[in-house]
Amino acid sequence: MSPAATGNTIGELIEVPPVRTVIRLEEGRESSAEIAGSFVFTSEVKAHLTVIAEALSAARGQGYFLQGDFGSGKSHFLAALYTWLSGREGARRMSADHEALGRAQASAERVLPVAVSLIDYRSQTTLESIVLEGIERALAEAGRETPLTPLSVFLVRLKELLKSADTARAFLRLAADSGTGAADSSGGTDGPSGAGPPTAALHPGLAAVQGAGIGGAPGAGGEPQRHFPAGLR
Repeated sequence: MSPAATGNTIGELIEVPPVRTVIRLEEGRESSAEIAGSFVFTSEVKAHLTVIAEALSAARGQGYFLQGDFGSGKSHFLAALYTWLSGREGARRMSADHEALGRAQASAERVLPVAVSLIDYRSQTTLESIVLEGIERALAEAGRETPLTPLSVFLVRLKELLKSADTARAFLRLAADSGTGAADSSGGTDGPSGAGPPTAALHPGLAAVQGAGIGGAPGAGGEPQRHFPAGLR
């Protein structure tokens, strides 16, 4: 029966779900349910995931190179894989739809998925610093704060030093001399001048560190450090 015979238009008879033409890797973390729900297990995709799942089940290290034409679904594949590896919302649905993924999930092998998108970094940034920052961030999200990057290690040690009121006051004086001291509402300088805790020197200290170009400032490694350990914020 033609649309004219029913009095309906084609648009009224056929429902076409919205199709997203661009998917970013980080959406495996931010929109995991949507990523998993829209992921299609073609025969080729099933074969690739089987290889990965079997390697994980055997606790065998392996590297893979994903190649495909523009728009072939590479980013969607990686975002869905990250969703499954991290056990986020939608991971169970993927395991239910793929036998090898289900077996790997049942094996209880613990993994730390680290999503790194190079488009978020400048070309001058070293791969080592990018990977370390990604691992550090993933560990923090898993509840295990572990300083790995040089700047994070430095800041942890700085925080320990600033627990001493005398050291913190000295650091504040240095920060003020360098022009990075923060003035409070009374016109003084934030920090342990008798009222605040020693760690109040941390924020002007960070400004002094960044002003000195430490921690990946342009010309010293590329992209500035953006992710500090939660205890230092």
